[in-house]
Amino acid sequence: MQSLEDIIISLSSKHAGGVNLGLSRIENLLSALGHPEEKLPPTIHVAGTNGKGSVIAFLRAMAEVEGLKVHTYTSPHLVSYRERITLASEMISEEYFCDLLKEVGSLKQSEGVSFFELITAASFLGFSRISGDLLLLETGLGGRLDATNVVSRPLASIITSISRDHMQYLGETLEAIAREKICILKRGSIGITARARGTVNEVFVDYASKIGSRLLMEDIDWEIKEGEEGFFYNSDYYSRPSLIGRHQYRNAGLAITCASKVLHFCDKSIRQGLATAIWPCRLELLQRGELFELIAERGWEIWLDGAHNEGGAEALKDFLPFWGDKGLHLICGMLTSKEANVFMNKLSPFARSIHTVSIKSSEHIGYSGEALGEIAKASGMKEVRVSLNVKEAVKDIMSMNLEGGRILICGSLYLLGEILANTTRNIPSFNPISFSKE
Repeated sequence: MQSLEDIIISLSSKHAGGVNLGLSRIENLLSALGHPEEKLPPTIHVAGTNGKGSVIAFLRAMAEVEGLKVHTYTSPHLVSYRERITLASEMISEEYFCDLLKEVGSLKQSEGVSFFELITAASFLGFSRISGDLLLLETGLGGRLDATNVVSRPLASIITSISRDHMQYLGETLEAIAREKICILKRGSIGITARARGTVNEVFVDYASKIGSRLLMEDIDWEIKEGEEGFFYNSDYYSRPSLIGRHQYRNAGLAITCASKVLHFCDKSIRQGLATAIWPCRLELLQRGELFELIAERGWEIWLDGAHNEGGAEALKDFLPFWGDKGLHLICGMLTSKEANVFMNKLSPFARSIHTVSIKSSEHIGYSGEALGEIAKASGMKEVRVSLNVKEAVKDIMSMNLEGGRILICGSLYLLGEILANTTRNIPSFNPISFSKE
């Protein structure tokens, strides 16, 4: 039997890679499949620049405490394409994923679709055939022309934080980017939006008014205030969530709003979900694998974070002052589609050194370690070194700093996926701790 990897290699060679926005191709394909997008469970559609996966992780954990069987669709993956699809709260099996991809890929209407569109259609087909209580659906890029935007009647549409990313496709300004993303909101649905500057909020309000949908907006309908060991959602206090970083309070706020105002979950489920949500490589402490063995019992920590754009760097910048007790060293690899100068300028003031590495990807073009190193130097960082790979970078950092410290690996989810694949040989777990309802 063909393996999933073999099928993906075969199909990806036949279908366009990269970004190919538009809805006509996937609409034709879904029509040939009998319109599985019309047979989905109640759906929460999530768009935004940063925080989409974290919001979905919070909502999934809350829903599973409620006893619901949850479908999820997220991207990109870290190690395996299977991570993108959860069916009834279980990661899709390799065998079933193979069957879906072969079924969709065999259709005449699949000719000319992008690989992302193909996987999206296969996911919808799986969601329509396996019984589930809720679908948490993440856009791939943007919103208006994203392949997931064929869902016509979501329960709610969530827009997370908006920042500059993918400007060549979505526009140069935050307002232009917001216009693309808010288009996942549908007539009669509820829109939930994160804190945004006034002109971006105007984009949201104007669109919702035009289509006749209700908006629940941060700082207008609810607010988040930081506490000593957690945060306030309006007047209600919540303990610090499982996902680390002050920016996660705002993601938690979006999830609380959806869970309480749209899904009507009980308070216990919401609180337990916040405490148990899992979303790998978002300020995650590495605790296994080859890299961990290099630093074990030597006074070092290695952290992984998927920050790769201006918004992600801003979230890290907001958190890093709390790490002042130990020296911080960055290991970075980035794609050329990202504003590496902005990323480095925000983070370099907090680091003692930056080691740059090249990203190896068949799908995307990454900066060479040398080119990224020059960008790091231009940010004002004096201690910049180019390393052959992450392992060599870790060794070099440790040899220069005998007192120990923290190493933060960031800049690209593809880089982190490479680390997990090569050092842990495990697919990350996406199953929150389950609780039985009392």
